[in-house]
Formats: sequence, structure tokens, C-alpha cells
Amino acid sequence: MAGRINFKLTKKKVESSTIKHYIVPTPIRYSTIGRAELLEQAAADGSITRGVLEQTFDAILHEMEQMLCNGHGLEFGDLGIFRIGLDMKAKPEDKKDEVGADLIKRKRIIFTPSVSTKKDMQECAKVITENKFALPH
Repeated sequence: MAGRINFKLTKKKVESSTIKHYIVPTPIRYSTIGRAELLEQAAADGSITRGVLEQTFDAILHEMEQMLCNGHGLEFGDLGIFRIGLDMKAKPEDKKDEVGADLIKRKRIIFTPSVSTKKDMQECAKVITENKFALPH
């Protein structure tokens, strides 16, 4: 998977006595690809009609929601795995029988890329074409 990742350098503050800031590369996102554009591109690249692709896509999204809500991890081939993560308001001194679902403060979907996806992203990072070295003051 050849591609390019454009980025800008950003100055981040650090609460330290020896270092005042550090520089991190921040990817520049061109745009967000919506459902319609994604389906249009997939239909153009394959031999499936847009209507069939749309129905399949909707069915997969519905099943993903159901399976994630039931605690399943979802493996997407060589892309990676989606799973649910939970954060609780429990305190270290709380006993096991005092902690329950009422203390869950946040639910989120976590994506873990596969080894091959990580490798592909490393290859993309080697093809960086645009660097913006102007740092904010």
C-alpha cells in the first residue's frame, strides 16, 4: 500500500523544569470520506453494483453494532480488530462486590490494527512528501 502522509510540526508544552516544549508531527487530514463516497469508490473498483454494495454495507454495520454491544471483538481481515473498551469510576479501595455497571463512565470502540496494517502504515510514513516546519510561537 503506497501512499503519502502529509504532516505539520506542532509545538506541545511540557510541565517540566528542564524542557519547555517538544515537537510532534501531526498528520494533515484532507477530508473525511463519507458513506456515499466510500460506496461509490468501492462500486467503481469492483464488480458489484452500488445497490448490492449498499445493502451489504448496511447489513455489516448493523451486525457490527449488535456484536460489539454483546461484547464480541470484530476482526476485519488484514485491517485489524474492533472491540469495546470500558472506563469505570471505581476507586482503588473499592471492593469487588461494591463495583457494578453503575460505575461505568464511558464506553468506547477501540481499533487495534493488524501487523500487516501497521507495516503498511510504516511504508506510508516513508513516503512523506510535504513537511511544514514553521513552528507556532
